[in-house]
Amino acid sequence: TVVTDQGKPAKIPFSVTLNKGEVYQVQSLNRRNLAGQGDLSGSYIRANKPVALYSGNFSAVIPAESGVGGYDHLFEQMPPLQTWGREYYTVPLLTRRADRYRLIAAEDNTSVQIGSRPRRVINKGEWFEFLLQSNEPTRIIADKPVMLAQFSQSNTADSNGDPFMIILSSVSQSKNDVTFVAYNSNQIRDYFVNVVSPTSETGNILFDGNP
Repeated sequence: TVVTDQGKPAKIPFSVTLNKGEVYQVQSLNRRNLAGQGDLSGSYIRANKPVALYSGNFSAVIPAESGVGGYDHLFEQMPPLQTWGREYYTVPLLTRRADRYRLIAAEDNTSVQIGSRPRRVINKGEWFEFLLQSNEPTRIIADKPVMLAQFSQSNTADSNGDPFMIILSSVSQSKNDVTFVAYNSNQIRDYFVNVVSPTSETGNILFDGNP
């Protein structure tokens, strides 16, 4: 979608051949006052054999506005198109005033409804961002597959914590069992977990074996 740091022009396909275990990195060109650079969001990657794709930014502020401080890296594995969903539930991050979201479409003429907000229509590879406040858990419905990312904002935008990025799972990707680790740290004392469940199943949720 934009010029790469190796000089590949925007919106012109190019091919790379990889062998097992090899890695290829694509970065956007980011030099001051140069047109056609910046955000790689919406770029389309297709492979003839299975690959894993990781995406992010080595040092970003959220939102990307002048005067915002609090840099950190963003890094997530991108789910393949066949796992994208049409229904999502967002949960506010505890201790934050608001969360920023980015939604991207897999197909043209995708209609998206975010809670009670006006419906929006976007095309393949197009995306938009929106803000939900700390009291706005929200249902998001699309008529075609979409991917949804949730972002913690930088501390000068939200006065608490560093930015980070989470790829949200759609309702169709719900799991019965999830394993995760909270790493020991002398700087982080509190950990938070967001769980979304059908109301009928809340009595069956166990954490470390306990209700």
